[in-house]
Amino acid sequence: MGKLVRIASATAGPIEQIAVVQAGSLSVTAIRNGAGNLEVIVWSVLDEGGTHTFVRGGQGIAGVASDISITVMPTDNIYPYVVVTAFRNGSGLLELISWEITPDGKTVKRSGTAVGSAMSRVAIAPIDVAPLNENIHLRAVATAVRNADGRLEVTTWQMANDGESITREKTVIGNPITAVCALSAGVNAGALESSTVTFVGQLADGHLFLNSWAVAWNGTTISELTQTTAGQITGAVAAKVASIGEAIDETAAIASVVSSPDGTLKLIVWTQDLGYGDWALVRVTDASGGSYLGDLAIGAVGGQRFVIGGRDSEGNLALRMWQYGTSTGLVYEGSFGAGAITSVAMDIVQSSLPGLVTAVRTGAGNLEMIAWEVVE
Repeated sequence: MGKLVRIASATAGPIEQIAVVQAGSLSVTAIRNGAGNLEVIVWSVLDEGGTHTFVRGGQGIAGVASDISITVMPTDNIYPYVVVTAFRNGSGLLELISWEITPDGKTVKRSGTAVGSAMSRVAIAPIDVAPLNENIHLRAVATAVRNADGRLEVTTWQMANDGESITREKTVIGNPITAVCALSAGVNAGALESSTVTFVGQLADGHLFLNSWAVAWNGTTISELTQTTAGQITGAVAAKVASIGEAIDETAAIASVVSSPDGTLKLIVWTQDLGYGDWALVRVTDASGGSYLGDLAIGAVGGQRFVIGGRDSEGNLALRMWQYGTSTGLVYEGSFGAGAITSVAMDIVQSSLPGLVTAVRTGAGNLEMIAWEVVE
């Protein structure tokens, strides 16, 4: 059995919203700051003889932003890192901004910008696949929003390798939704130059939905693969994908965590064949535990554990951890926590330490970064 041990923390100024992503060993937060503007901040965790310390790096600032989401582009050993923020701008439109970050985290440069249509709620993920011609290094992302008509709107965007330009490629319209709160992507092993992108959210009738699409490596074509639904949820939903099994990238476990109508947390694991099958999403196991208030977050640690984060009934940060195996299902390992918060975001730590980083809005309204190590 494993447990989460808090190893480092750091605080910053007032924030209203937060998202976080890992870029190599760096943690990159995208926040709505106290002035209502988008702010990107880079953090790293130093290990000095077993003592861990957060170090704040570079930062970048843009205009008015809400409904913020962030993703990182695969590096292919090409630097600087490129992260992309997607958000609702001051005019109510979807806006994407790419940011270049040096490997040491000290410099953040604003690069490309693109603007889409009127929306609310946004999720973003990289189209994680390269063309067969290794000399071409185009990159693409997919966004999912609730458009002005209340429907799911999926758009692909092509980016130059350095992030200097973002071009809108393809848009498709889906079902009426209330929220699209999570998006995860994986390689489509059955078609070498495409990616499988899965959106998770809440339909207009209140049910949980998962919707997978095949997207060309450059974002120029997109087609629906499969859709499935589950029971009623409150709108608090998050998801994470992890590769499982012996065939790398051919089977994915997608863990969705939702708040049931009675306020109880429910973790649902789905499997999806990314090879030459029908890409069906199969519900394989569930687990329940505790009650959360407001937004939820989830991290996948080492492809074998899922950690759920949220605000418990007393207003404090609560992390719950399950180990997952194809033969054992979900095995609960315990609950771990910290002080008062109002919201939380998290991602895995890509370093020698198995663990994750949580970024929270404290009870006082400030940003706090917390690093956790998984200890067996």
